[in-house]
Amino acid sequence: MLTGVPLAGAERRLVSAPVPPLAVTVIGLALTAGWLLLAVTPEAALTVTGGPGPGLAALHLLTLGVLGMAVVLVVPQILPVVTMVPAPALPVLMPVHLGVAGGAVTLVTGFLSGDSLWMAAGATTVAGGLGLFCLLWARLLWQARHSGMGDLLLANSLALLCLLLIAALGVSLSLDYRTGFLSDSPLEHGALVWAHAILAVHGLMGLLVMGYSTVLIPMLAVAEPQGRRANRPLILLYAAGVLTAAFSAVISADVIGWLGWATALLAVGLFLRGMLTVLKRRLRRSLGPSFWLIRLSWGLWAAGLLAGAGARIGWLSPELAGALLLPGWLLTLLLGILQRIIPFLASMHSVRCCARPAPLPRFENRRQTAALSLAHAGAVLLLTAGIALSSPLLIRGAAGMGLLSGLLLLFFAAGVFTRLLSHRRAVGPRRPRPAPSSPAL
Repeated sequence: MLTGVPLAGAERRLVSAPVPPLAVTVIGLALTAGWLLLAVTPEAALTVTGGPGPGLAALHLLTLGVLGMAVVLVVPQILPVVTMVPAPALPVLMPVHLGVAGGAVTLVTGFLSGDSLWMAAGATTVAGGLGLFCLLWARLLWQARHSGMGDLLLANSLALLCLLLIAALGVSLSLDYRTGFLSDSPLEHGALVWAHAILAVHGLMGLLVMGYSTVLIPMLAVAEPQGRRANRPLILLYAAGVLTAAFSAVISADVIGWLGWATALLAVGLFLRGMLTVLKRRLRRSLGPSFWLIRLSWGLWAAGLLAGAGARIGWLSPELAGALLLPGWLLTLLLGILQRIIPFLASMHSVRCCARPAPLPRFENRRQTAALSLAHAGAVLLLTAGIALSSPLLIRGAAGMGLLSGLLLLFFAAGVFTRLLSHRRAVGPRRPRPAPSSPAL
């Protein structure tokens, strides 16, 4: 039972079968590589400022390689299933995935080598893939406009706007490394870097978290969902706060920045209170390891926002706030959701491609997901402690745990996809239904 989601014919609204395994593989590899890079260069842990180097490289492996690939997988898949519109075809999706993954590799290579040509080429390639994705995303939203999913569509629309701004800023920053054109303008490179980061972490990802949580949390917990427009004021309030904070970074207006931060924090607090209320009313008592991470991510979201305030007044380092928000809030939530979404998609694909569908429990593995959850939680704990104490040893320990979590994700996903192929071989492929015969004249 998946509360609140129309499952009739859902298998016909799935993306092509090769897309989820390829995307999850890229996510797992990028997660592993990002933590590995932190192990090699712990002194540059997730730094935003300071120019090209291993810090920016690791940061973009986790943002573009992990979160970016998750976005281009989840949006074209979950949005059609929930709103009952057709999923995009493989020839449309593959250029998006290739652009984001290939551009991320090129961009990271540029950051590591300091070569501005590679940076510009990578950013432009990513922007091209994301530009195509934005067209695809806008088309899905237009098709779903009568679905009644008001909060979900609003959050997606605002996130789409943030993504366009992020891509434009990313290309501008990479070209500035190459040409230095910002030196002749009133805009400062560092100011645009902060606006880019705010829009990426809080704008795009925060709005997607708000939008899809209204559907996925009740679905996974088997709970009564909130009203389809219950969170509209909070989504608008949060978006206004994030856009205000990003604008304040561009014009270096501290008072406006504080107003944006306070607005976003208020919206997040009220939103999380609503999510906790949904969980209290759930029918499924045992939620498993995935909800260890989901609950942890909610606390880290609020902690990261508070740490960001501490960084603004000089009490805490920006890197500590970044660790609480990126590996803490976002990667923790993503890994918790992927533990449930990967088996769900495998079960749905078995309906479409197998003579007899496989039940969802066949694809679940509680031991593997528990190990993955503990490894990632340990990585986040050690990383925040290492940054707070300026301890390379603790950061390397965090990287080791994070590396393990990336490998466990790959192992878990490979097991799910292997069991799907094994089930298909055992029961045979699904045969197309014969066309109805014409009545005799």
